[in-house]
Amino acid sequence: YALPCPIYPNGTVALTVSFHAACPLEFTEQIDGVVLGEETAPLRGDAEIRARITSAEPVLFRVQPISGPAREVSLSPVLIGPGEALARLASASLLAAILIAAVLVTAVRARTPASLPFSAIHAAAGVGIVVTVAGWTSSAFEIPSALARATLAAALVHLALVFPQRRGIVEDFPELIAAPYVFLYIVSAVEIDAAYGGSSISTGLALRLLLAGVGLAGCLLALSCYYAARESQSHLARGQARVFLAGIAFLVLPVSLVWLFGPPGARLAAVTLLAALLPFPVGYAISRYEVYDLDSSMRKLAAHGLYLSLWAGAFFLAIELLQDRLTIPEVFRHPTVMYATIYGVLVPVDTLRGGIKRRVRALMISQRVDWDRLGREFAHKIAAERSSEGVARAVCDAVRSGLSGAGVATFVAHGESLQVGYAVDARSFDDPERVLRLAEWTREPVADLNRLDETEGFAKEAYDSGVGAIARVAIGNSLLGCILVFPNKRGRLLGASEKLWIATLAGHAASALAAMRLEQELRVAERFAARGRMEAELAHEIGKPLGVLELTAEKLAAQIDPYDPLVPYLSKIARLAAQARQLTNAALQSTGGKSRAKLEDIVQRACLEVCSLHGDDRIVVHQLPDLGELPAGYDRLVRVLVNLLDNALRASDPGDVVELRVKAALEALEFAVEDRGAGMNREQLRRAFEPFASFRAGGTGLGLSISRQAVALLGGILNLEARRDGPGMRAVVRVPR
Repeated sequence: YALPCPIYPNGTVALTVSFHAACPLEFTEQIDGVVLGEETAPLRGDAEIRARITSAEPVLFRVQPISGPAREVSLSPVLIGPGEALARLASASLLAAILIAAVLVTAVRARTPASLPFSAIHAAAGVGIVVTVAGWTSSAFEIPSALARATLAAALVHLALVFPQRRGIVEDFPELIAAPYVFLYIVSAVEIDAAYGGSSISTGLALRLLLAGVGLAGCLLALSCYYAARESQSHLARGQARVFLAGIAFLVLPVSLVWLFGPPGARLAAVTLLAALLPFPVGYAISRYEVYDLDSSMRKLAAHGLYLSLWAGAFFLAIELLQDRLTIPEVFRHPTVMYATIYGVLVPVDTLRGGIKRRVRALMISQRVDWDRLGREFAHKIAAERSSEGVARAVCDAVRSGLSGAGVATFVAHGESLQVGYAVDARSFDDPERVLRLAEWTREPVADLNRLDETEGFAKEAYDSGVGAIARVAIGNSLLGCILVFPNKRGRLLGASEKLWIATLAGHAASALAAMRLEQELRVAERFAARGRMEAELAHEIGKPLGVLELTAEKLAAQIDPYDPLVPYLSKIARLAAQARQLTNAALQSTGGKSRAKLEDIVQRACLEVCSLHGDDRIVVHQLPDLGELPAGYDRLVRVLVNLLDNALRASDPGDVVELRVKAALEALEFAVEDRGAGMNREQLRRAFEPFASFRAGGTGLGLSISRQAVALLGGILNLEARRDGPGMRAVVRVPR
């Protein structure tokens, strides 16, 4: 059993008496005796007062105001069971923890001058909550309560001197910060001494000084923020001041109205709500304008705490207004217990709501992604790459970021075929030829294979291998590569935003690859231009001795016996010299080859020149088709075949032969040169057609590049591929007939 009124150790009614509607006493009145019949027994302090309370029967006390005559008041003790006491203590502790958490999330991380007083204010508010709720019938909490009141007032003065910006007087006299703490802690010491051994007059005077300090400090803080919002040159200070004033007005105005015009029982509810939301005006002002290094998890925690506190406050006010019509257990009717209970219920309910929402969203709605942020991030990454592998890797990372880690394979064009650029979790569909057929089959920017009711054989094969979508990386009709997407879950349809994301990435990749090709062609053109001038001069100077060599060989052959064994060699020298002179003349005149030639002559001239370098019986020419004369300009193929046969023989072991096959189709002519050498690795194959890229000692690296250009002038293509029936390479030239 306990009194319905909070009292100090000397029997004086405590400051928080206005929160308790069941108490008929006033602040600073002192209980100095108990009426027993016709006599009054004196009482010295709260210990003797509690000793007189043994049951729920009313007790008649003699009460002495500060001024005026004494009066007799009957007080009915209230029963506070262990469960209710524990509930009040736990609820008060929860609200105090919310305050401290808000302080840690905002001010401590802000590292601003306002951090220390901000922390002190809310630590004092937390102590005040616990004392008010858990210690309202006991004097054991007098010391922390007095210290909390002094800290609150001093910290408000401190905050007014440094928030929203430091005052000039603080810069000149930094010791001024300590002055309010020293003064108010002295007042707190006087209050504690009076509460344990003094009269109600000294106790009331000390408490009124502390209350006046809190009020003056609050007015000073509001006034300083008002002038800062109007006159400060700092955008930071003006923003903080406006946020603080708006937040304080939002909180203090309704609490003041309830305090002045509401019933006595509503005051504790209003103060509870004010204390629970107190950190947010200053805390948000500090965080919004000062904290730039606060990580996202801490920001989410602070935002979620504010969200729950506001909802708890809304439910709390509704229940307070309707509690007379609701059946609520007595233990939950205490305002602080009610607010803490609502908050405690909201946390798991909101967690469950969030889980259900995420689950439903995952089932019914495609993943929400910040596409704008991802687009800006990966557009720069893709554009900054300087190799096709780098572009492919960046594209794969971007697709996986937008599609929750789906498997991706990026293929890059290599001549007229494709090769794997980069792949992550790409299953088994990685054959470049099959991918090329799939890319040529689809004409959509992004084709979702799940949306196709009927697919051709190779598309169904791709779908069975796990491919969910394919995107063309192209500029116009020029295919530069493709992107294959392998969803984590088979049959998952791509949303419109996801398809747009993949198409956007394909566009970025196409731009990057095209830019790299143009840059490479520009470098090659510059190198060719420099070499071209030198080679033109060289061709001009070589042409004369070649003519002399041709003429000399012909004269020698005419002057000796026709049956002499040297005659065939002299004829070969004359023929090769004539051919070399024609090439130099063609280079000087930039006419290429314009004469018509037969297929047999083209193959014979190429084989003759190569055999003169590598020896006879090194080339196997399979049956040639009978085509008659080829169109003008096709004698360019002599140089192409010479380069391919020469490369094949240099890559073969001594004594090995290379094969030359020619096939004639209705619209195309195909030359295939096969060797059985060591072949090329992936990197060499990728760079094989780059000008000046040579993989053997003494090579110029121009043969394949020049050959591909010559074939392209005829409207054909030149590709390199590994032999399928053994080691070695296969060079294939296809030209239209």
